[in-house]
Amino acid sequence: MARYYISADLEGIVGVVNPRQCYPAPGREDGELYQRALLLAHQELTLLIGALLDCDETAEVVINDAHSGMLNLDINQLPEGIRLLSGKPKVAAMMAGLDNGFDAAMLIGYHAKPGTRYGVLNHAFHHGIANIDLNGVSVGEAAMNTLWAQQVCQVPVVLGAGDAAFCAEFSAFSPAAATVETKVGLSTTSARSHSLEALAAAYHGAVTVTFSDWSALTLEHYQLDPIFKPPYAMTLTMTNTLYADAVALNPLFDRVDGLSLTAGADSFEQVYRTLQSGYMLLGSTDQPHY
Repeated sequence: MARYYISADLEGIVGVVNPRQCYPAPGREDGELYQRALLLAHQELTLLIGALLDCDETAEVVINDAHSGMLNLDINQLPEGIRLLSGKPKVAAMMAGLDNGFDAAMLIGYHAKPGTRYGVLNHAFHHGIANIDLNGVSVGEAAMNTLWAQQVCQVPVVLGAGDAAFCAEFSAFSPAAATVETKVGLSTTSARSHSLEALAAAYHGAVTVTFSDWSALTLEHYQLDPIFKPPYAMTLTMTNTLYADAVALNPLFDRVDGLSLTAGADSFEQVYRTLQSGYMLLGSTDQPHY
């Protein structure tokens, strides 16, 4: 029986374009916007799951709620038999629950890294992070989470879905993986979204092609740029000094200047968990926008 893992974010879901759609709010309008975004997320995930089960009706599908407080998805609104991981904190955060017992992983509802033009709701883990540099390459959530899957869990990430800017970014570092474009950004907070009918066809096509040849579902086939290998050197650049002050409380980071901090390790697991603990500290300064 095949086992598939889905890391589900929200900003890249079809129809989601504004921060007010990404969090529950006391105001009636914002609360309705968030609920509508969750409906779209459940609909999009159902399209993907349907495509997976069309290929293999016995497959096991596990979804990790990977957005913000990770309490967004309702298992009652997902197809029967789906396993859902919810809540935080949890080790590996957006990739929690993934291990080497899975055949493939997918990143759904994802977005581009900070500073990406036309990247809808672009950011990386927290709005206080302006850039993540890993071994000399600027990376976002998708690259870091793909590296966790492949280097820590030994599972290939075979599909990524989100806005056009995300798809371009994802394909650049993981060219063998399939992409499903959900919308085309017009600005950071506006986009032209595709229809659910178009998405259904796109997911079905991507899944059919991806899983038509099981011999290709190997780490070698989905190999990333060889620059992403040990030893790892990571530099975080923050948007202001208060955020840098907060991250500097983690002794694994060395403060470089007012906005930048560095950390290094021989294992990617340590780098990822150092980053995770760093951005969790940012919660002591304010609440995230995305």
